[in-house]
Amino acid sequence: MTFINPIEILKLQNYSVSEIDSSAIKKAKKKLFADIDLSDDGVLDYKGVSLTKTDCETAIEKLDNTEYVEFYSYLANDNQPLNDFLVNGNERFFDKFMQESIYKLPEFVNFISPYFAPRFDKALLSNFMEFDRLSLISTVIIEDILQTQLLINPTDINIAYKSLSVALTSRISETEQIAQKIKDETSDYDDDNIDEVVDLITDLFPADFLNLLPAYFQSQINKIAAAINQLQLAIWDNLHNPSVCRQLLEHLLALNIESVSKQTFENNYQIVKKADEKIKSKVKVQQYIDKLLELLNFFENKAKTIANAKELIYQANTHLFNIKAISQDDDSIYISLSTRVAFIAQNFVIEEVNKAQSSNDQFDSIFGFTTLKSTLKNAWEVTQLIGSLEMQSDFIENRYNPNRNTLRDICSKLSVATPETTFARIPQCNFVILDSTITHTGKEGKSLPITTPFIRGNIRYIGLNLKIEAFGNQSVKFNLKYIQPNGTVKTGTSSPEGFSFAEDKIINANTKLIRLSGWGNAEKSTYDVGTHYIEVWIEGCMVYRKSFVVDWSQAEKIENAKRKAERRDTLKQKQNVRNYWTKMVMITRENRLTILSYKKKHFLRPTVRLKFRKIRRIAQYYWANPLAHT
Repeated sequence: MTFINPIEILKLQNYSVSEIDSSAIKKAKKKLFADIDLSDDGVLDYKGVSLTKTDCETAIEKLDNTEYVEFYSYLANDNQPLNDFLVNGNERFFDKFMQESIYKLPEFVNFISPYFAPRFDKALLSNFMEFDRLSLISTVIIEDILQTQLLINPTDINIAYKSLSVALTSRISETEQIAQKIKDETSDYDDDNIDEVVDLITDLFPADFLNLLPAYFQSQINKIAAAINQLQLAIWDNLHNPSVCRQLLEHLLALNIESVSKQTFENNYQIVKKADEKIKSKVKVQQYIDKLLELLNFFENKAKTIANAKELIYQANTHLFNIKAISQDDDSIYISLSTRVAFIAQNFVIEEVNKAQSSNDQFDSIFGFTTLKSTLKNAWEVTQLIGSLEMQSDFIENRYNPNRNTLRDICSKLSVATPETTFARIPQCNFVILDSTITHTGKEGKSLPITTPFIRGNIRYIGLNLKIEAFGNQSVKFNLKYIQPNGTVKTGTSSPEGFSFAEDKIINANTKLIRLSGWGNAEKSTYDVGTHYIEVWIEGCMVYRKSFVVDWSQAEKIENAKRKAERRDTLKQKQNVRNYWTKMVMITRENRLTILSYKKKHFLRPTVRLKFRKIRRIAQYYWANPLAHT
């Protein structure tokens, strides 16, 4: 049905409604038909629509209804966008749509609805077919179209929604066919490409579009949900891919469903989500297992020392922390790997203790005995650190405890103290530490350059950002140790015992970065030259460590080199003076002995004795104060 505005074809827009009478219509009609007769093809081009005389006659006859005259005049003069949409479907009307008082008149709605409904139907289908679920503009266009539904008479609703309804029915059927083919094992989808079905379904049934639709489509939305559920069940049963099933159900549950089956869909989602997370956690945990195994292989080729045993535990703790966080309740792999770390570390301790004992027995010296006692002290400390690792029960019973008791007995015999130090086990957290970055800030948190190494005089506050992946909500207290090159911990008046500072953080599933405060001074550097460590402790266990290096500036290096050269020259000068006076003392001693050998034969005059004594006193003075000699 073509909408023709007779006022427009008769060119009566400038006439008021009262002026459009039979005389004016007759005169305009005569001129219109004359123009049609004189045209090349005998038709009137009306906004891209070709009209015959019959078409025009039919439209003009409607002006016999005075109410229609008012409506046609309104469209021709006051609402061209709506007029054009009714004529040729120009969608400019949706962009310019504004609520008009005339839209509330049932008579006006009844007047335009037969023409508006099919145009609306076409526009809705066209924009649905072109809908881009990733584009905000697409959603806005659909919203603009749907807000004009008030111009559709209830009797024309089926016309207005017919094409979209048919399209949705077709897509539901397509989805059901895919599910059936997967069940029958005749589908083109397999393990390698089944993930493509997720994009297909989200494109076929864009949730942002469907959720804007009126209640008229509720039944079809429920059918769409059922079809998607059947598809994921087919994939679950035949291709065993929880990830795809989970994504399909997430899309399904994003729809506005009003169905008794919604609870079933939600239960299915919980099942596939749990299965998917289990698979993903296995893949994720394997990454950290591989990293830990690489670390263990690296240390197994290093010298078997107590220091390396301690370093191994500290480096392994981060990987074990991540593995434990991902594994959650399934801790069998975590404990097995933790036991292997303990095994290697304990072997390193045993190796160095045995070596120290052997050296002491061989040389039986004070130096060897002192070295053995120092080794035993360090061994006891690291053995307790090993005890903080979670280990398999048979390893604890048959390996760790016997070696620990033996070490205690050796320490007891040699009077080496064995204090009990508490090292906490690795905590259970809801996040993994992926990486970290050093931060450098000044006054009011202003970012400063980060250099490798840091120049000593330029440093202000050094901090640490932890890049994490979180699995849930958790409140965590982070304790930080800033370890200086000499091994001591930087502390202040408000520092917790054994730590530089503590900081509470709230972590949720969306947390990607944990920003930890810095340590330093806003006015000057408080860091010595050398390698520094920032240790992150949680619940009494070190879970991460990051190093940074501080060095002299180039000018300071030149000045230090100059001072060292001067110091070497001074030492050389001192040694030369001492050598000279050593020689003088030896000469006086030799002369004195020569003279004394003749004391029985010759009388040694007092003046000679005084001369020798004076020389000795001078030599002793300059030996003690070589720089006083000129």
